[in-house]
This record gives sequence, C-alpha cells and structure tokens, in this order.
Amino acid sequence: MKTPVRSTIVVATMLMCAGLGWAEEAFIIGVAPHTSARVILETYQPLRLHLQRALGIPVEILTAPDFNEFARQRSLS
Repeated sequence: MKTPVRSTIVVATMLMCAGLGWAEEAFIIGVAPHTSARVILETYQPLRLHLQRALGIPVEILTAPDFNEFARQRSLS
C-alpha cells in the first residue's frame, strides 16, 4: 500500500475513533522506535499539530529508546 493511502487510512481511523468519543483527555499516537526519539518527535510534530487542531483535544506522540521498551510500555497501557 502506498504511503499517502496508508496515511489517509490511519488519519481517517483516528478521526473516527475521536468522533465516537474514544479519546478521553488526549489522543495518543505510539510510534515504534525506528530512529532516535528526537527525530521521531520532530518528524511527527506536523501530524500532531494538525490532529490537535482538527480534533480540538491534546495530541501526544509517544515512543521509546528501543523496540523492547516500546512493547513493554504498550503492554502496561
């Protein structure tokens, strides 16, 4: 699947979830650590800001130093 199509599907799904009231205090997006946390946060900042404006609620980008820690954190959520 091409990246723009995949991105559109992901954003549409997130918006539907938010519209159904699934988002409570903040909409949280977890990004698997494929590069440094700093680069991930910088890369996803435009998406975070766009969704925050569109949804009208805080949006957070979460990641971890490595995949094992990311998986551990997700299992605790």
